[in-house]
Amino acid sequence: SGEASIEIIQAANPIDSIIGLTNFCPELFTTIAVEGDFEEALWSTNDSTTELTISTAGLYSVTVTDTYGCKISDSVEISTFEPPQVSIIGDVILCEGTTNILRLEGDFEQFVWSDQSDEDSLIINAEGLSSVEAISNEGCLGTDSVQVSLHLNPIVELQGDSLFCESTTMALTANSSNQSVQYDWPNGSNDVDRITISQIGNYFVTVTDEFGCRGSDSLNINFYPSDSLDIEGVTAFCPGDTTTLIATGSYPFIEWSTGEVESSINILEPGNYSVTVTDEFGCVRMESLELTWLPAPNVSITGDTSFCENSFVQLEAQTDGVFVEWSNGTTDTQLAVEYQGEY
Repeated sequence: SGEASIEIIQAANPIDSIIGLTNFCPELFTTIAVEGDFEEALWSTNDSTTELTISTAGLYSVTVTDTYGCKISDSVEISTFEPPQVSIIGDVILCEGTTNILRLEGDFEQFVWSDQSDEDSLIINAEGLSSVEAISNEGCLGTDSVQVSLHLNPIVELQGDSLFCESTTMALTANSSNQSVQYDWPNGSNDVDRITISQIGNYFVTVTDEFGCRGSDSLNINFYPSDSLDIEGVTAFCPGDTTTLIATGSYPFIEWSTGEVESSINILEPGNYSVTVTDEFGCVRMESLELTWLPAPNVSITGDTSFCENSFVQLEAQTDGVFVEWSNGTTDTQLAVEYQGEY
């Protein structure tokens, strides 16, 4: 008789796990591998390497064979991160002589602008392409760019006379080659290319085009120089007297309300008198003056109206006037009368 024996050994699991990053950024790749002691490996992609480089999301499996010929499989789901949404915000229309600010919308781990700065914003003062590269919290790269265009400021010319007559009005007109501009005047008028002024000063207008670019012009306005105009003369006079009115200043043309064209006129009656003058610039001015009678003084004669022959009577003038003259030429307030008659 004889004996035989055999030792049976159970082989260990030839694969522990699939290792590697199971999430990766779009347009990049990740590498996965199997751990363990094995003779062969076959991936679902028909690759037979221990490591597998993946650029597409999906389910990946592998089957491995150890030295004993045992086979076992494992699988893993590979996915990609959402691509970062990189967006530049800000005005891409740059007006002549100004600067704009571009900002990055969103929260990113890192970012760098096309000028290699990493500030929160990018200040631009010239036209061209501006871009930014940003890295998300997952380490994925995103980019955005904008084309900045330069627009010339609209040209406006403020037209009007620099001098005009006092007490009149004058029109100021803003002329712009851009017909779609909006006008802004210092008096608050908008959307009109013309205003009417009556005062002197420095006037300006600002125009804004459809891109928000601005242009302006100004004009200093003054009155024509002129002599002062006034009417000189006594404004209250006695009935039967005359008074003289004089228009002051030197003017080439003068006309009174009486029709006279001299600088001075004689007045016999009370009333309102006016004078209109025109200077060498064509400016017209007018002044008026009210004339009245002086009130007559109160006067009465006191004394006896009869007396004896070869005697006399004393008459006295009672008055609030300042000058007395009797019919016989006497200027005293009292008059001794020796002859009958009317005094």
